[in-house]
Amino acid sequence: MRRYHPYYIVCFAIVFIAMFLGCSDSIDPQQQAHDLFEQSKQYKKEKDVEKQMAALIQANQLLPQFDEPAFASQVCQALGNAYMYRDLYDESLHYNREAIAYALQEDPHSKQLSLAYSELGRTFVEMNVPDSAKYYFELALSQAKVLNDTTEIGVGYNQIGVLYRIRKDYSKALEYAKLGLETYIQHRDSNHIPQAYYSTGGAYYYLGQFDSAKVYFEKSLHTDNIYTKHGAYKILYIISKKQGKLEDAIQYNDKFRDYADSVSLYNKTEAVAEIQAKYDNEKLLNQQAKLELNNLRLTLFLTFCIIAIVIIVMVGSRVYKFFKRKLTESKLKLEESERVINLNQQEINRITREIAEADNNFNEKANLIMVQNGLLQKQNESLMDYFSNNVPLLKTLKEHPKAVKDWKPIYELAEALQMNFYTRLKNEIPEMPEGALNICCLIRLGFTTKQIATIVGIEAESLTKRKGRIRDEIMSNHPNLFNNKVPLDSFVQSF
Repeated sequence: MRRYHPYYIVCFAIVFIAMFLGCSDSIDPQQQAHDLFEQSKQYKKEKDVEKQMAALIQANQLLPQFDEPAFASQVCQALGNAYMYRDLYDESLHYNREAIAYALQEDPHSKQLSLAYSELGRTFVEMNVPDSAKYYFELALSQAKVLNDTTEIGVGYNQIGVLYRIRKDYSKALEYAKLGLETYIQHRDSNHIPQAYYSTGGAYYYLGQFDSAKVYFEKSLHTDNIYTKHGAYKILYIISKKQGKLEDAIQYNDKFRDYADSVSLYNKTEAVAEIQAKYDNEKLLNQQAKLELNNLRLTLFLTFCIIAIVIIVMVGSRVYKFFKRKLTESKLKLEESERVINLNQQEINRITREIAEADNNFNEKANLIMVQNGLLQKQNESLMDYFSNNVPLLKTLKEHPKAVKDWKPIYELAEALQMNFYTRLKNEIPEMPEGALNICCLIRLGFTTKQIATIVGIEAESLTKRKGRIRDEIMSNHPNLFNNKVPLDSFVQSF
């Protein structure tokens, strides 16, 4: 009878075990891609952009291994959207075009094709290429009409309306906003009707037809969306103020402030929910780690038995050390997961206490002012980004800073865009010299230190020192305007 050398028996056993473990751990690429796509959605909710991008890229790499064009189009659209928000427009265009190709491969009349056209159009809007954006929005609308998808038809009209508003063709913007509204009303789409009223009111507002705008903004209030109500009350306050209806303006302003508080509390609640989601995810990972640890222990036992039977002395020591290392790594992962869970639980408890304290002190004036200032600051930053790209004087000065001789247009911009900033500053600090007023107006309009230095004709370092002197003079003459020694930029932006 032929006898085999123990070395060959050991090799055969190791190969057999490796094949067994490899087969048991193998994952269907289609299922893996779907799992990664779902993970990317969760990462997006958690605002973890890096993990979201990594999951989408891995899912995209698996697409050639199976045939599911509708799903492939969704993955490419998500990638295109993620790259767009990171201002990587070439990559965004590439993946959105791939999404269109996959959608056409599935069905030339599918909903995915309409969504892919819309996504590509939005990328062109971000790139400030309105003609291309309009072309793809119209394709998306045409596709939605073929499918008789009323939701996407309404979205298509609104997208084109927003595009016309960006181009300052407010008549066309109003026309398409009304078409979107009529579509939603005709099909009783209660989820989108309030927002359509809001868009239509915005078009009337930009046309200067304040009475009509007021009607539509008031209709948009019939919604549970606190953000829509928050914005609508703000515009209604502005309209009433411009029309000289001060009593109405006061009532709308009170409502606006109430919803500003609601938005703040809602955002805090969302923060707790996000941390709770992370906690639940870590808990699940902990359970998976325990399961993997148990599986590893079982595999260790079986493998050790097989190797021990074949040859105990020859390879037993090496195999034992290998699996012992794996076991140690798994324990470390388990300990790390438990540590993260504890930290997340502590963070949840901390934020819960902060919310409770905020609720107990809700009527205190200081907390209300802090919440309102934070919201107004975010709105101001968004508006300044929009004005910087659409107001010719601002855009020209920011792209090509140069010395200014006539400051009157700058003052007028500060008045119009920042709620009478120039007049309020003059009234509060009448002794402020003109040079200091110029610097403060430029800061409020969002100019950087380098840009301001060029415009007023001094070095950036000198400008920094001058800001300090202006701040010190204000603190000396008007100590009630400062709670502490804040920089001039922060004071101006919150004034």
